[in-house]
Parts: sequence; C-alpha cells; structure tokens
Amino acid sequence: MIFAGFYNPGMTSSRPQLSAPEHFETERLRAYRLRPEHFALLLALHQDPVTMASLGGVRSEEQTRDYMQRFLDHWEQNGFGMWLLYDREQHFVGRTALRKMELDGQTEVEVGCALLAPFWNKGLASEIVRALVELAFVRLGLSNVVGFALPSNAASIRILQKLGFRYEKDIVHAGRQHVLYRLTGKELATQQQGGTRNSR
Repeated sequence: MIFAGFYNPGMTSSRPQLSAPEHFETERLRAYRLRPEHFALLLALHQDPVTMASLGGVRSEEQTRDYMQRFLDHWEQNGFGMWLLYDREQHFVGRTALRKMELDGQTEVEVGCALLAPFWNKGLASEIVRALVELAFVRLGLSNVVGFALPSNAASIRILQKLGFRYEKDIVHAGRQHVLYRLTGKELATQQQGGTRNSR
C-alpha cells in the first residue's frame, strides 16, 4: 500500500491541507471512513462483551452515539480519524483509527483497532496497524505515533512490539493504568533499511 505526499498537521485544530484517504485497502482488508450510516455496525461491535473486554467494556446506544459523533467531528477537524473494516467478502470485521488525543499531558496521535472476536489470531490487527503507521508517516507526515493498552492485554502489546513500537512509560487513561508505546518515523526508516539489507 503506497501513499504519496507529506504533510505535518502540527497539533493545530485547523483542518490539514492533505488528509487521509476515505477508503484504502490492505492485502485482506478494506477500510471505509466512518459515516453516520455505520452506527448499527459500530453499536454491534460495542455491545459484544468478548470484543470489548479489554476496551473498557460494552457501550450503550447513547455512549456509542457520543463516541461516533466525536470521531465524525475528528475527521472534520483533523482530516483523519476512524475507518470501519471489512474483509474481501465484505463481512464487517471491526474498526480502526488514527486519533489525536491528550495523553499524560501531551497531545499525541494514537493508532488503534478493535476487531470482532471471530477475526482474532489471523494477523489482521498487525496488518491494519502497519497500514495506519504507513499512512501516518507517509501520507500525513507525522513524526511519531503512539499505541497504548492495558498491561493485561498481551495481544495488543505483542502487536505493537512486533511493529517496532518501543515501551515508553505507564500512563493512566480513563481511570485505568495503561502501558504507552511509541514509534517514530526515524525508527521505522531504520527498521526498513535493516530489513532491506537482510533481504539481499
């Protein structure tokens, strides 16, 4: 997956001149910009107790409407945000996002995803987060991104580590302790150069 162009939105509230694509694809997934008509799918995901067990628990219809509106506004304000994910047969898989947010007193851009349980353990989360990282650095020109998870969420932590994110610190988010990982564009470039040398 290739994205052309560089733009660093800084950390301003104005809309960037170059925004993320409303639709993109990876080898096995299709991502579509979040729209109001996606509410029923998002609600179904948010009310699945297995999927939401490590994501703060199930959300009510009202909570999901508020959550969706925040991400609809996020797209308008920042030019990137949440996408819903489908497989090649157009089955709903989950959601993924690049989210600008305050964490531990700093403005960060988080990469994250939540997949329905039937799609776990297939490498899909790594696939989509890898695509988001490329989008963030190449398309949007960000210098770094973060990911965070509950300390007990070994699967998410393993994905971040696999993609080259480095543990930075413990933080408190939504009243619960999380571990914060960071990846910079320079670190990613170094990893890619090392991979190229090793493949020769």
